Amino acid sequence: MRHAAAPRPTPASPNLDRLRAWSEGLGMVGMTEPLEPLQQRLGLRLYRTLVGGEPVSMACLAEAEGVPVPEVAAALCGRPGIVFDGVGNVTAYHGLTLNEMPHALELDGRRLYTWCAWDTMLVVPVLGRLAEAVSTWSSRAGRCGSASLRTVHMTSAAPACV
Repeated sequence: MRHAAAPRPTPASPNLDRLRAWSEGLGMVGMTEPLEPLQQRLGLRLYRTLVGGEPVSMACLAEAEGVPVPEVAAALCGRPGIVFDGVGNVTAYHGLTLNEMPHALELDGRRLYTWCAWDTMLVVPVLGRLAEAVSTWSSRAGRCGSASLRTVHMTSAAPACV
């Protein structure tokens, strides 16, 4: 499957700056190492392409970034926060997933999912697009394990550049 190429992020891209700050922040709290420049570009491209609702191939990423497939594979494989399907396509990247979860984003009429409620708030600014987040979770109360279900709806857009 061929994906439409999103515009290549430039070093001055506000969304790339957000992803860079986010990845450096993760490194500071010990969750993962900061991303290298190619990994940053691939990360932003993965977010933008996964919004299309289909798995993303290494070939698609390589073509869009103008680098060989083995270079893309080396930059992504083995890193935490990336989920591949049975044929090697990316189905989830750092919180944004195609797999159904209790936390969802509505973007351009498509429903995408996030791994946790926080991801609904973290992914939207990186995408730089208007989205509605719907997060449902249950909490257990009392020794009997009775559960209550809570749903939160939120509409968010990336902050405006000043």
